[in-house]
Amino acid sequence: MILASHDADFLPQIETLLDQGRRVAVMCFKEFLSSQLHELEERGLEIIDLEYDVHAFQVRLPRLHIIDIDDFDPMSFL
Repeated sequence: MILASHDADFLPQIETLLDQGRRVAVMCFKEFLSSQLHELEERGLEIIDLEYDVHAFQVRLPRLHIIDIDDFDPMSFL
């Protein structure tokens, strides 16, 4: 089953499916995904990113990205 959502409205149903050994995925923009759903990754939830995994867009989107402090170069933002 693949759910296209960012929020945790279906969290109980997803947990039930995972507990039954079902393969479950959420298709979303990862940076907007509920932290409750992120926590289910260790239980087998697959997270599919619409842009990076599905390639659903023909242009790169202006998305929010968390930058690792070791990779941060302030000069690239000036």
